[in-house]
Amino acid sequence: MNNKYHEDLAEFLDMVSDEIGTLEEVPENLTLNDSPHEQQFLPDEYSSTDNLDFIRDKASARYIQCLLKAREKADIPQIIFDTSLKIRWRNTAYRRFRETPGLLYDYKNRTFEDFFTTFSAGNEECSKERQKLFASLKDPSGGYSWQGPVEGTGPNLKLIKARLSISPILFDKTDPEAPPLLYIAVLDDFSSMYKELLHSSFLSILKASLLKDEDTGNHIQRVNIFSRLLAEALMQRKSLGDVRWIDIDQNFIDDIGVLAAFHDVGKIGTSESILQKNGKLNKQEWEVMKEHTTNGALIMASYPNPMAQEIARSHHEKWDGSGYPFGLSNTEIPLAGRIVAVADVYDALRTKRPYKEAYTEEETFRNIKEGAGTHFDPGIVEVFEEIREEFNQAFQELAD
Repeated sequence: MNNKYHEDLAEFLDMVSDEIGTLEEVPENLTLNDSPHEQQFLPDEYSSTDNLDFIRDKASARYIQCLLKAREKADIPQIIFDTSLKIRWRNTAYRRFRETPGLLYDYKNRTFEDFFTTFSAGNEECSKERQKLFASLKDPSGGYSWQGPVEGTGPNLKLIKARLSISPILFDKTDPEAPPLLYIAVLDDFSSMYKELLHSSFLSILKASLLKDEDTGNHIQRVNIFSRLLAEALMQRKSLGDVRWIDIDQNFIDDIGVLAAFHDVGKIGTSESILQKNGKLNKQEWEVMKEHTTNGALIMASYPNPMAQEIARSHHEKWDGSGYPFGLSNTEIPLAGRIVAVADVYDALRTKRPYKEAYTEEETFRNIKEGAGTHFDPGIVEVFEEIREEFNQAFQELAD
């Protein structure tokens, strides 16, 4: 255990040495109270009387010094807390993300989970989440780690949403069975303000792609609505014990209700002569058309939610493996892609195109039902049958 610990430290020091430069000599009896980075371990408004003075060995102290230097430069909000969950350090990005300038934050008397309403709102659900958090951070089988969505208040009391990932960074070398001495928590900001800004940036690309195609703005709105309706119905099935939809939660529903619109964003790279051809595509044209899936995945690769890329790439895959671009089958196809496949085909069939007339609602329903198990996930088609009228109503309300 001890040898592995020192090997990990050495590997870490090698990894960050280029980034942080040459480190000063560290005295044998160094504690973090003696460290030049000591003040970073407490908020500015507090003294250093309650510091991490239990870290006394040279290797561990140097390790934490390196970690602080590297993490302080990061643009992603990060905090370090101890085994009692008391915050000991946070970087500048965290201060910008969470704190209102000029306000004092009681980091000495409150533990880190108190700053997130996900764990501290006082209701039964929050109490359960808090217990799960505590259990995970003390559980060696799970790597003493935890990951999940959190909510809280940011600057000027604005609501923030983030995905929080917690992992251990320092263990007690004298007691291999003890839980970690220190943890690091990394916050991936998904607050509404951030999501809106990001979404608007990608939406401009989407609008540009629509200028080349016959699809309308109503088409992408309808696909969003259809996808959300399916996801909501599937979550109802999940609540009744259907484990096929275990991955669907409220975040999934909210995400697919926005990101489904980007399914054909890759068409921005497809020739207008192909997109607007009044007739069947020849073999060469069809091969070019199919590239919009991989092109779309490349465009959405920089979107922080992987669902965006999954939808763009996989919404033309088919349950029996005969789709494109990769011929995936069954549950190899991402769930979001399987949902959007039904939503997109429904809208495409009911919409008039240069090469076809619009299908009736009955014809569209029959077409999708017949595609269960070949084109579409049969479980999703089952749910589609149950909410058929909701689809029809949404289509009529947003008709072109």
